[in-house]
Amino acid sequence: MFCGIVSRAATLNVLSTGVAGNYDGALQVMSAEFQVASPSIPTLEHYFVRYCKLLPNRIWVVADVPLDNFSPSSNSSISRTKRRASGCLIQELPHDYSNVTWIEH
Repeated sequence: MFCGIVSRAATLNVLSTGVAGNYDGALQVMSAEFQVASPSIPTLEHYFVRYCKLLPNRIWVVADVPLDNFSPSSNSSISRTKRRASGCLIQELPHDYSNVTWIEH
């Protein structure tokens, strides 16, 4: 369903590794390049801090907070846009299923 939206993603810096064995408490600086299935819309690159937290009821919270005006390279071929805070809730369900709620502001 979402294939082709994120064309590239990278972890630029790990500020906190979180709990050993999983990402609970992990804090990372990341970049992602997004594309829309339209030749008239250029690729969009965003830089953000990602925080992951595992709640007691086995729900993961993943929050992305944008880093405005941060760009380690000045690649003029990539369009710059502002993105607001976003994230998702991932609830573990029986039989290896998950319920994912994505939030974009």
